[in-house]
Amino acid sequence: MPEGDNPTPARTVKTPRRAASAKAMPSVVELPQLYPRFREVQPFLARFLPDVAPSQLGLHQSFCDLYVFLSHLQAQGWSGYLHSSRKEQNVWVLLLRGRPVSAAADTLRSGAVVPAESIVAEEALGELILSYQVGAELAAYPLPAQYAELLSGLGNRAQKFDFSADFNGLYAQPTGAVLYAHGEAVATLDASLPYEGAFPVANPQPLVLPRNLVGWAHATYQPTLRGRDVLSPITAAHAEFRAEFGTDLAPALIQALIRGVSPAEFALEHDTPLTEIEPWLGRFKEQGYLVR
Repeated sequence: MPEGDNPTPARTVKTPRRAASAKAMPSVVELPQLYPRFREVQPFLARFLPDVAPSQLGLHQSFCDLYVFLSHLQAQGWSGYLHSSRKEQNVWVLLLRGRPVSAAADTLRSGAVVPAESIVAEEALGELILSYQVGAELAAYPLPAQYAELLSGLGNRAQKFDFSADFNGLYAQPTGAVLYAHGEAVATLDASLPYEGAFPVANPQPLVLPRNLVGWAHATYQPTLRGRDVLSPITAAHAEFRAEFGTDLAPALIQALIRGVSPAEFALEHDTPLTEIEPWLGRFKEQGYLVR
């Protein structure tokens, strides 16, 4: 399946398209029905990931650098999910237009029936990288960007379902689940919860790698005297900096760093991957604008 294509529905079912509440279902249309790839798993994210044809299978550290692969997905604006598995551990990471927005991992103790540990968000993203580095295989499954966005709320706990005309996200109950975009049902999913719950989506924020993997991204940096001069338009350092680094991302980044903002905080605020920020930071330090 080409990356980004809509999954072909196995069949269609009748389900509410728009409703004033979870109980009121005035109109019915045929919608695509999706089927989960990972049934009976503990993390909410994994439980509701649709079963689609993979774009990559069997990636591993010996022939594919993970950071290069993630940078490629960012450049492509790829949406979908990554799954790594090794022994008793599984990790899932949901990407929206190339940025990780939700992640979950679980680990089985030897002989256990249910996962002993289930972690989410940044820590789970770190688990993907750590497990890949020690031999886990990775697979990538493309999704339409709309589906990925509506599933991004699954990193959180289920909430009480409060349907409104602008509801975005996933609604689940014992009989199945529905994806809603602005109050419109766009697909059903043959996966369930033992109770009624919702996973609303507001504004998906990219995950940042945890401190133990990228300590530099969570650190603060001190400006040198030359670095402080960059902020003053009347100084030679200001002109030299603009000539060297341009007038787009670099000036905003160094101004934020001088204010005490960490690279990770800047990445979230400006929706910029750390892989793009790291080279700038290195050059700032090499040329005497910052020290750590």
